[in-house]
Amino acid sequence: MNLRLLLLAIFYTVVLAASVPVRTHYFYLADAAQIEQQTQETTISLKADALRHPHFLTINPSTKGTQLTGDITLDGKLLQRLNNSTTINLAPRLTRGKHAIKISGKYYPIRDSIQIEFIGPNTQVNQETGGSGYLNQTLIIEVK
Repeated sequence: MNLRLLLLAIFYTVVLAASVPVRTHYFYLADAAQIEQQTQETTISLKADALRHPHFLTINPSTKGTQLTGDITLDGKLLQRLNNSTTINLAPRLTRGKHAIKISGKYYPIRDSIQIEFIGPNTQVNQETGGSGYLNQTLIIEVK
């Protein structure tokens, strides 16, 4: 190796080592898309006779002032739009068989969380999601 090239390499190494560190920020655009696509799924079994009584699905932000928008669908059909605090009686809409209730939306500020509760006779399911700004929950209800 040439002595001149060796001296240049040492010089540039010393200059770079003595320079002020540069802060870099990494942005991962794919992360938001992955969070948005994550879905939590819960399966609930009910007896058909129990549907004579109300079974309430309630969706609430954990903090007053949180803005929540989205949709609740039952077997692919729009059931109700989310507007912050939402409660709906699912009993009249459920029949024997398997039903998919999808709850999807967005909330702000993203540091908050959303609470989902399904309550009926002898049934209580509580879920909470937070930290992403996206709400993607699926309740599979099997009526026997």
